[in-house]
Amino acid sequence: MTKNVNYKGQTYSTQGAVRLVLRELGKASLRQIREILGLTDTAGRNRVHRAIADLQKCGEAKRILEGLYEYKKPTAPVAPVQGKIWRAIRASVRFTKDDIVLLTGANQNYIGQYITLLVREEYITKTGRRRGMRPEYQTTPKATPGVPPFSVKQKRPTADDERWESIRQGIFEMLLGLKLSKIVN
Repeated sequence: MTKNVNYKGQTYSTQGAVRLVLRELGKASLRQIREILGLTDTAGRNRVHRAIADLQKCGEAKRILEGLYEYKKPTAPVAPVQGKIWRAIRASVRFTKDDIVLLTGANQNYIGQYITLLVREEYITKTGRRRGMRPEYQTTPKATPGVPPFSVKQKRPTADDERWESIRQGIFEMLLGLKLSKIVN
C-alpha cells in the first residue's frame, strides 16, 4: 500500500513530494527532505531513500556527496507506450495481443485498439489463429523502423463516416432548399 505525504496542504506520493522539495531547494540532504516532509521515523527514512533512488534512476536527482542530492531537470522524455508496442511488434515475427502485453506491460485494451488501427492502416496483417483461437498477426513491408505517425486517439475516417457525412450534407441541402423556396415564394 502506497502511503501519501502532505506537503504545503496538498497530498502527494512520497516520490512526488521528495521531487517537489528537491526542486524547490535545488540541493538538499536526506535529513532536510525528511524533516520538511515530516518523515523522521525509520519507515519514513526508508521511503525517502527509495524515492531518491527512483529519482536518480530516471535522472531527476544527482548525488553530489554522501547524503546530499541536487535536482536535475529530466532531459529525455519517457518512451511513449506506442513506441514500446511498436518495437515489440517489430521484434516479433508473429505475435498475438497477449504476446505484446507480456513484452510491454501495457494495457490489453489499449494494445487491442492500437493493433486494430495498425491492421486498418496495413502496417500489420492477421495471419491466422493460435492458442485458444486468438488472432495472430505479422508485420507487412509497409512497417518501417519508425513508429507509425498516428495515435490511437486519432479517429480515421471510415466508409460509414463518409456515408453519414453525405447523408448529413443531403439533409442540410434539403432543409436549405426548403427555406430558400419559402423565402422566394
